[in-house]
Amino acid sequence: MELVINEWFLDWHRPGAGPIDQQRARDFVGWLLESEHRIVLLRQSPFTQKLNAYRREFHYHPMCQLYLKIFFSQVVENPDKCRILETAPMLPE
Repeated sequence: MELVINEWFLDWHRPGAGPIDQQRARDFVGWLLESEHRIVLLRQSPFTQKLNAYRREFHYHPMCQLYLKIFFSQVVENPDKCRILETAPMLPE
């Protein structure tokens, strides 16, 4: 099954995120890596723009940098875990 995740997921990686939200982010990535599911990302979407901005903005914070790096390298760059679309698919009427 393919999933589309919202930008809230990235907010859980911010330095100011609470420990419960940070744990949710880690739990989700762990579940995704162990499951047969994958996410779908649209290149140049608000999600991917925010992901890239957070990777630049929070590079100084060790935990944010680590978790975003894990998400990017093990999920986004893994075709078994992420399908990246160049353009949005046509939706049925």
